Amino acid sequence: MLKRFLSLTLVALLMCFAAVPAVFAAGNVSFTLECSKPDYTFTVYKVADYEQVDVSPYETKYVSLVSDVSDAILAGDVTNSTATSTLLAALDASSLTGAVNIGTYNSNDSATKTFSNQDKGIYYVKATNYPAGVQSVTNSVFALPYYNASTNAWVNSIPAIDLAAKTTEDNVTLVKTITNSTQNSANYTDGSIGDVVSFQIKADTAGSDEMYLNSYVITDTMSKGLTFDKNNVSVVLQKANGTPVKTLGSGDYTVTSTGGNGSDTVITLTLTPATTLAPDSDFYDSDYVVVTYSAAINKYAVTGKAGNPNSADNVTYKNKNNVSSTVAGNKVYVYTYTVNINKLDQSGAKLQGAKFSIYNSTGNTLLGSGTSNSSGLVTFSKNGNAVKLAPGKYIVRESEAPTGYIRYTEDIEITIDPTYTSTFTNGSYVSNAATDGIYTADVKNPKAVLPATGGNGDMWLYIAAALVLLAAVGAFVISRRKARASK
Repeated sequence: MLKRFLSLTLVALLMCFAAVPAVFAAGNVSFTLECSKPDYTFTVYKVADYEQVDVSPYETKYVSLVSDVSDAILAGDVTNSTATSTLLAALDASSLTGAVNIGTYNSNDSATKTFSNQDKGIYYVKATNYPAGVQSVTNSVFALPYYNASTNAWVNSIPAIDLAAKTTEDNVTLVKTITNSTQNSANYTDGSIGDVVSFQIKADTAGSDEMYLNSYVITDTMSKGLTFDKNNVSVVLQKANGTPVKTLGSGDYTVTSTGGNGSDTVITLTLTPATTLAPDSDFYDSDYVVVTYSAAINKYAVTGKAGNPNSADNVTYKNKNNVSSTVAGNKVYVYTYTVNINKLDQSGAKLQGAKFSIYNSTGNTLLGSGTSNSSGLVTFSKNGNAVKLAPGKYIVRESEAPTGYIRYTEDIEITIDPTYTSTFTNGSYVSNAATDGIYTADVKNPKAVLPATGGNGDMWLYIAAALVLLAAVGAFVISRRKARASK
């Protein structure tokens, strides 16, 4: 894609061998450059000398200082702007051998810069450094002095040249989305442990065939609650309308990742300069770099409103002059939740040792199990991993009661029902959920009445009472016998 163009706004018409009235140009010349955009450096060259003949026949002319543009200077014509465009194209292609370097102007230093008391001649203003991602810069050429026929006067200065208006830059953005959201949102989703979330990063291309890049890197940070699948990465160059230009192969980019296993994962995708970023490559015929990959919710996932962020940190790119630009991206969030049980007796005291299992909404699929601790709290796990759940209805069943208590035999239904908002508010897309994403139910057990119904905790009381009663009866019988014997 040819992103560079030549479009000259003629600041002053070049004059070559132009016959003039008896009054010749006097004094030195001056001109002012201005650029409202940062990070541009312009170098000013004098590429031709002004000469005048002050004896009849009177004439003025410009003599080239640069041999490979002499013909273009000689072709100049006060009535022909095409000739001026030809000169500009010749200067852009020239090595500028023989040109006189007048000085530089950096747009970061000042809004304008005036070059005053300069010799008469033809001047060329060339952008010699510019931000990464610039598509095109139209350089400038002008002659001073020039003769204004309408006023019959020589002009030794010109209005400030707006150099920013002669530049075209890419508006690079970096946007991450979730493509399989359970909540029909590009910014957030929810799920259970093991569920796979699909992500897409879309970043604008930058530069052009002539102002090509030598580096293009996307950095992404995934929270510890998500496990990156490094074997499921795709990179496609794409048009703005979504039409694929090229699916990049393994030699066109590299993907590296660090972290994981309980820490954040940093993912770095680097396009290969020698192939993907080379001049005339498909990169410059494309509008976007589209990266897709996936990650699974893991045991380290945070439950509740805080969520598990995935951040498109930035895209950093450098042009052929090694000038770097960095554009920040956005975050998307994955939410998950959990269920706890508080095990109590009828008086509200905490019970230890009760065993529970949690199932899906139909009660047919076991999701995890747990045993109440000394605080009566039951948390669920499976294969050593804490159970993390998507919104929905779940069934909890008590499988074993604490010693001396009757098992709770009814199904316990618990519903995880957070609500979401499309606006990121107070650090979350979740507008309402249980505290820390933990949905809790209290389960109370009565004490066992008979040993067979819930253990032998009270049996010893019954035995002791029976023994006391038997002892009393025995003592009574013995005392009666003694009384009879004494008669």
